[in-house]
Amino acid sequence: MDKRNYGMVPIKALFTQKYFESTDKVKMLQWSGNHWDDILYFPKDYQVGYITYGQGIFKQSDDIIDIKAGQFFFIHPGNLHSGKPNSYIGWSADVLVFKSEYVFEIYKELNNGELKLPVYEPIVMDVELSKKIFEHFKNVLNILEDKALTPLSNEINLFFSIYELLSIPSSIKLSLNDLNSYQKEVQRAKDFIEQNYKDNFSLEDLSNYAYLSKFHLLRAFKKQVGITPGTYQIQLRLNEARKLIFKTKSLTEVALELGFTDQAHFTNTFKRYANGASPKELKKTAIFYNFNE
Repeated sequence: MDKRNYGMVPIKALFTQKYFESTDKVKMLQWSGNHWDDILYFPKDYQVGYITYGQGIFKQSDDIIDIKAGQFFFIHPGNLHSGKPNSYIGWSADVLVFKSEYVFEIYKELNNGELKLPVYEPIVMDVELSKKIFEHFKNVLNILEDKALTPLSNEINLFFSIYELLSIPSSIKLSLNDLNSYQKEVQRAKDFIEQNYKDNFSLEDLSNYAYLSKFHLLRAFKKQVGITPGTYQIQLRLNEARKLIFKTKSLTEVALELGFTDQAHFTNTFKRYANGASPKELKKTAIFYNFNE
C-alpha cells in the first residue's frame, strides 16, 4: 500500500501509464497526489479504478461521493468526472483502462450480436461487492501479466474477465441458447486445434473456422469438452512435449518446435499443468530409462 503523506503542500496529481506486452487494448493508469485540477475530464474509454490509499471526493455526472481506500469507481466513455483528494493525506489509485472498441466487441459477442453495453454505475460502496470487484480486477491484471499461457488462452481469459469486471455493477444477464446443439461446430474447432496446436492462432481464427461466434464457441466448447479451447491447445502441446523429451531432444528444441516463445515460457507452462514438475526433471527420467521411441 502506498502510504504517502504529502502534508499541506499542494502537489498536482502524478500520472504514470503502464502498457502490457500481451495486448494494446488495455493499459494501467496510476495516479497519486493531494491536489487535483478543478476541471472536468471527458474520457473516451472505459475505466475501473481502485483507490489504493487515502481518501477524497469523487465527482461524476450529478454524483458527489466520498471515496476511500479499498473502494472502486467506474467511468464510461463520455462520463464527465473530477476528483478532490484529502489535502493532508492525499490519495493514490490504480486504474485499468479498456479501449471502447474492445469493450464493444466483447459485449456484442457475449450478447448474441446485440451491442448491449454495461450499465453506468459511478461508485460501488457495498463492502461485499467491492471484494468481488477486487477479485475480478486482480484477475484481469494477472492475465495481462501472465507470460506462461499461450496467446489463445490469454485472449480467452481476458475476454471473459473484462466482461465479468465491467458487468458487476450492472443488471445485464446473458441469454444462452442450447449449447449442446453446436456439436459440429465444436468438432470443427477441435480438429483445427489438433491440426494447428503448435501455431499461435487467435480466437477469431478459431471461431471463423468453426462458423460460430467467439462467445458461443467458447461456451459450447467448454460445455461439451470440459475445458476451454486454449487449455485444450496447451494439453496437446504438453502431451507432444513429453514424447519429444523422451526422444532426448533439448528443452530449447522442444520449446521452439511446439510454438513456445522460449525455454522459460515452455518451462513455466509445463510446471503449471504438471503439478509443479519441471520438464528438466522429466528429461532426467527419460535419460535414465533411455527412451528412444
